[in-house]
Amino acid sequence: MFSFDKISLNQIVVLSLVLAESTLLENEFIEEKHLKGAPNYRETLEFLNKIGSISIKGNRIILKPEYKAALKKLKEAPNREEVIREYLIRIFVVKKNCFSKHISDFLTLFQLRYDKYEFSPTPHQRLFYSGLRNLLISIGFLELDPDERKVVVSEEFVQIYKASLISEALPLDEFLDIIQRRNKLALAAELEVLKYEKKRLSRFPILVDMIEHVSLEDVCAGYDIRSYDMGYDEKGQPIPRYIEVKAVSPVNFSFYWSRNEIDKARKSGQQYYLYLVPVLGNKDFDVKKILVIKDAYLNVYRDYKKWRRKEELIEFSLQIDKNTNRAGKNMSGPGK
Repeated sequence: MFSFDKISLNQIVVLSLVLAESTLLENEFIEEKHLKGAPNYRETLEFLNKIGSISIKGNRIILKPEYKAALKKLKEAPNREEVIREYLIRIFVVKKNCFSKHISDFLTLFQLRYDKYEFSPTPHQRLFYSGLRNLLISIGFLELDPDERKVVVSEEFVQIYKASLISEALPLDEFLDIIQRRNKLALAAELEVLKYEKKRLSRFPILVDMIEHVSLEDVCAGYDIRSYDMGYDEKGQPIPRYIEVKAVSPVNFSFYWSRNEIDKARKSGQQYYLYLVPVLGNKDFDVKKILVIKDAYLNVYRDYKKWRRKEELIEFSLQIDKNTNRAGKNMSGPGK
């Protein structure tokens, strides 16, 4: 059976970018470029081969039409990771491929409880499905609740999940509609915060003109909007405010915070803000209850009493002794 443990969203994104930007699709050349940004090249290439994105003839990589179209979109899109997420959900989860039975066997273990499809695995099931589970979590199809030791189908993909249970191919227009609704909600929340910031800084028109919607151009920035504090510093320079926007439930204000965003928050200190925007309905927000959090790294990430943290994935890699090319001491062999 194919091992998903060496497959990650980041690896697929890196390899896809390399393929999108290369005219020479020879294996050794692509491998060298891929390994500069991510590990497990051969496993990632084989994964793309098995889901029908590419074929391999001798030393050459052949791009299939649907994947080639996704790579063209990837080069032009500001949110490159989101392009690959959408592609994987469509090709890996929805469309039939050699992994479909394994995916189906896993998803049929989920049960409907309190309007959510969830699965609490046994130790054996957790081990057997861990790689697939982690990949589905990374592309947003599943969510992990470590406190209750269960995984849940993400609300926006429940329709796709239901279709998979009866081996029904979800029409492309319905699939795209689900993806678009998800992306539009995030964008609408950012636009709401842009209006909020312009109103807050209305007494400083120069600062209003300097506000930038950064996420439209750079999805790796670690924040969505660059705004400013009121007034200027002692040198007469504007004080930047790095804002990460999250559309959240009005009940518990829960949200997901990526490692890149957390790192930006840590480095920016008091200049990094979280704006949590309560969602009342489809692109309808409770603007009066926007929660603005200054120094989000200190006041959210490091505040264990006020904020309940759920770690989704922790990456481990085996330390290898460079001299012996073997694992370090205190390691047992198979079955020991």
